[in-house]
Amino acid sequence: MTAQLEHNKQRLAAKIEAAAQQSGRTAQELCTVAITKYVEAPTAIALARLGQRDLGENRAGELEAKATAFHAESVPVRWHFVGHLQRNKARRVAKHADVIHSIDTISLIETLQRITAELDRELAVFLEVRLTDEDSKHGFSPAELGQGVTALRGAPNLRALGLMGMSPAAGSSEESVAAFTHLRGLADELQNDPASANVFEGGRVLTSMGMSGDFAEAISAGADYLRIGSSFFEGIDRPQREVPA
Repeated sequence: MTAQLEHNKQRLAAKIEAAAQQSGRTAQELCTVAITKYVEAPTAIALARLGQRDLGENRAGELEAKATAFHAESVPVRWHFVGHLQRNKARRVAKHADVIHSIDTISLIETLQRITAELDRELAVFLEVRLTDEDSKHGFSPAELGQGVTALRGAPNLRALGLMGMSPAAGSSEESVAAFTHLRGLADELQNDPASANVFEGGRVLTSMGMSGDFAEAISAGADYLRIGSSFFEGIDRPQREVPA
């Protein structure tokens, strides 16, 4: 298994480097998050021991289970939560996640601020932007982003990193590029807007966009964080079980 993981990791790194170079960028500008929802904790731990220390989950229960397993093995990682987060599960996620990519409502911002203040910890966050009209997509509409930024200004325990978005589920490469370019444009607008001053960390508005099937398009559009799952785990057995909620 370790050999297969290393092979996948190196192959993916080469593809990311090639896509970055084609866009006049370098892979060092990017943070690649390995989405481990596809595999059991021992496989995720093996990947982390190969040097992949940014890992992501999309369900609260699975994040809890894997974070507990990693702690038992003394394997340090940075946990990213990338799925839709219900307010009633916010505390479970806030205890373990370092970064949440899917902040999609003002009420969730308020809930997480209260919880993180009680836990005496900070969370890095992305505002999720709804780039398509698909029912499966969540997030602020572009017109609502200002409200999200205002809410973050009043949430000192939440460190705003930028915006997250997804391309159309069955979209073409051109449609993916258009969606990601739109998100990057929204990020640039916020970065240049005095009303957003001192909200986003370092004065920069980063973007979290691109998955296994469209990361090259995301890189070309200016992605900062990639969320990649299946490409890391090709040839690896996946669990035949119900995933914790």
